[in-house]
Amino acid sequence: MKIFLILFLWINTSYAQELEDLSSLPDDKEESNNSNKKSKLEYPLWEVGVGLIYAVAPDYPGANHSSYYKIPVPAFIYRGEIMRSEMMKGGKQGGLKGRFIQEKDYEFNISIGGALPSKSKFNPTRIGMDDLDTMVELGPAFILKLYDAERFSLKLTLPLRIALSTDFTSLSERGLVFNPILSYIHKDILIDNSFLFTAISVRFATQKLHSYFYQVNPKDVTSNRPLYGALGGYLSTSISLGLGRSFDDNKMIFLGYRQSLLGGAANEDGPLLVSKSNSSFAIGLVWWFWQSKTKGHK
Repeated sequence: MKIFLILFLWINTSYAQELEDLSSLPDDKEESNNSNKKSKLEYPLWEVGVGLIYAVAPDYPGANHSSYYKIPVPAFIYRGEIMRSEMMKGGKQGGLKGRFIQEKDYEFNISIGGALPSKSKFNPTRIGMDDLDTMVELGPAFILKLYDAERFSLKLTLPLRIALSTDFTSLSERGLVFNPILSYIHKDILIDNSFLFTAISVRFATQKLHSYFYQVNPKDVTSNRPLYGALGGYLSTSISLGLGRSFDDNKMIFLGYRQSLLGGAANEDGPLLVSKSNSSFAIGLVWWFWQSKTKGHK
């Protein structure tokens, strides 16, 4: 089974690492039979597909306005011995992965993720302010495998990333993000070729990233939006739940839900952190239609 879950990272950066290692579970039902396991080089070196996602997500953490997305997105996986790309496929939920250290009980890798931009003119709280550009996060991640079996996986992921924003004409550094995640994956739950994913995560960021979301500069002051200097520190705690099922080994349907709590956040008293609870939802499908004849590493 090609394990895959909705990449909220296309809508919200905090999903960029949350599905850290779905690919550690068997890729298909046959692999769970020890007498019929695939060798390390029996997987295609690369696979290409396309997905369609419908999602609803807040414009930024603590926003009181959500955006609706109905977008086609590329699906791609590359199984190199060290460098691996797993975009919209069960492992790196849309990122590039350098698997430099992998042991039975832990792993160290480098990954990249990102988020869609947000137009301030559609958000009543941010009208007149600069738009929020596409966000990219890049950095190392340490994964502690608390429990790792054929159908179950419990992991603690500790990623530290640098955040970058871009309007595709320039690139700006936006500080650091620390996002510990405790995740659980259950394969073949209730029916074959299905999986459940659940996670709880806590998110901290430096003052520079908080400022990107919550700072109110003199030029942005209005009668309802006073001058405000953002603080660094705690951002949010999130609980995520996802379900998916594959068909014919090359098609997948999925849905995901995420609830983020921002009570006690460093900038909860700021004029731009309006909602202390955000919800995100997505549903979609993916179709894998092309793969290499050359074999790669699992």
